[in-house]
Amino acid sequence: MSNSQAFITDRPFSDASAEFLSCLSARIFQEGKHKSELYPVAFFCRKSNLLKLRVKYGPAALPCGVALFICPKNVDALGCWALVFGILSGNYTVVRPRIPSGVFEEFVELAQETDWRCGTGIFERVCLIGSADDEPLQYWSRSAQVRVCWGGNESIAKYASFPVPAECRNVYFGHRNSLSVIDCAAVRLDVQTAAEEFFRCAYTGRQASCSSPRAVYFLHYDRDTVADFWARVGALAQKIAWTPADIAEKYAELCACLARYPLKVTAYGNCLYVLEGEAFRWTENPPKGFGTFFSFPADTLGVCIEGLDQIQTISYYGADPKEIFGAVLRSGNLTVSRIVELKDVLDFGATADGVDIFSALLRFVRL
Repeated sequence: MSNSQAFITDRPFSDASAEFLSCLSARIFQEGKHKSELYPVAFFCRKSNLLKLRVKYGPAALPCGVALFICPKNVDALGCWALVFGILSGNYTVVRPRIPSGVFEEFVELAQETDWRCGTGIFERVCLIGSADDEPLQYWSRSAQVRVCWGGNESIAKYASFPVPAECRNVYFGHRNSLSVIDCAAVRLDVQTAAEEFFRCAYTGRQASCSSPRAVYFLHYDRDTVADFWARVGALAQKIAWTPADIAEKYAELCACLARYPLKVTAYGNCLYVLEGEAFRWTENPPKGFGTFFSFPADTLGVCIEGLDQIQTISYYGADPKEIFGAVLRSGNLTVSRIVELKDVLDFGATADGVDIFSALLRFVRL
């Protein structure tokens, strides 16, 4: 008997999973408090979408056994997505979320209440790791048939060192950089909307997600338009409840950035720092501060991409995604996995970093 046989599994995209998640989706829409983080999860869990997934993946699919998800410390909602993917795939699902995480805690509370109300017994095949140390991760790694890990390069290397069964599939999502391409001609038509969409995608989650832009490239560069754009982003950033520790950390990172790169800095209070100059290879030492961005003029799309390392998401406003993709092909950058409008940056789905999660979580039987 393999380790996986000792744990409860279910058929992928089963009726019980679909009923449970569609009911949970409705409750999130009605009762959810962390709307910006949980609504994309709830939208994904609509019954119509779950039925489409069943048709796409389910006819000859089996769960792998035990699926272990190790979530990063800086993105609240990934624990929610991990739980959804594990449940839908039918695996016995083990999740180590960000600790602590108000978003994940609310999601689990609603999920457990929904499971009890529906009588689906979903949580009989779920284990949530509450400890921040590595011992539980090492234990579950020894039983895992699939292990999905998010984190920085050092964390990924550490998780990879934990022993796993020979048949275990490992899916690692390490550090990535992201950028935005914004057309000044489009911004001039509605600068407030452009600023609001950028603010939402860049500031949600404290700019900690791999998809959060660190640099902004302005096509058809116009100094007055760019200044107006950043001023409006800065005004929106004033609404955040900054702590003295946040401000001190931001300022320290700004000083470190300026020591590396001799750029012009414009400060919008303590909430937004914009570092301006000619485009260069910033991905070697990207700014880590929350609310710190490079701002570059771009004559061509090639300027936005060439020479950069580990780019995951290119978000855009007013630019042509097909032209951006063409520039990516010409640059030879093989790490880009998303070209998406600014307003959709926070949307998450079954494909992450170019990897189809369900293909990793399922075994497909040839009939």
